[in-house]
Amino acid sequence: MLLRSISGFLMLLIWASLTCFGQENLLDEARWKREGLTRATNSFVSVTRVPHPEGEKVSALHCERESRWWGDLVVVKHDGDVVSGFVSPPADYLEDAGHYVRDFYWREIREVGWVLHVFTSTHRRNGSLWLLELKDGQMRSLMHTRAVADNAERWFDHGQLQIEYIDTDASKPVIVRLHGTEHHIDEDGRQSDTKVEERWLWDAAKRQFVPMAGSEVPSK
Repeated sequence: MLLRSISGFLMLLIWASLTCFGQENLLDEARWKREGLTRATNSFVSVTRVPHPEGEKVSALHCERESRWWGDLVVVKHDGDVVSGFVSPPADYLEDAGHYVRDFYWREIREVGWVLHVFTSTHRRNGSLWLLELKDGQMRSLMHTRAVADNAERWFDHGQLQIEYIDTDASKPVIVRLHGTEHHIDEDGRQSDTKVEERWLWDAAKRQFVPMAGSEVPSK
């Protein structure tokens, strides 16, 4: 069983390498500046674009190399079709995020500002929620936690945890609540269901969301 799993993983790596072969320059910033936004993004299978809500000359894009399997989060500074540069995702996102963006959108959070919410997943459809801040031309992660599971052995309802923002009452702290039910099939085919509840508190001094005591973090 172990040898079969290792063999399958190696085959996946080989397939991914072949898939990306010849695509190294798809995210070449100089090429995007030279060709413009439309022509550069036409090189991908598909592109989902989410402009910054305040009309800043910034757009977040999910550029798919392989449909529903492999893609890149790209944050671009541009004026119409003219690209002036990229905003690089944070180092921890580049290191730990999944290779596919399941969902992403901008949302304004009280005391925090506009935040890019990104749900990423791996080929096994397991992944995380990232909250990314764009400030002074740079991006940093404010929070990330496991929040995606959507395969035959383990899954959340709707494939990912649901989000509730507790930020409308100025007299109370800003909290992001993640909740849902995690379903798991064990080796004997038996299903177990577990309620998941996470609360993340905005820490203005650290300028990050920190987990609150008592949160039931989903199992890995």
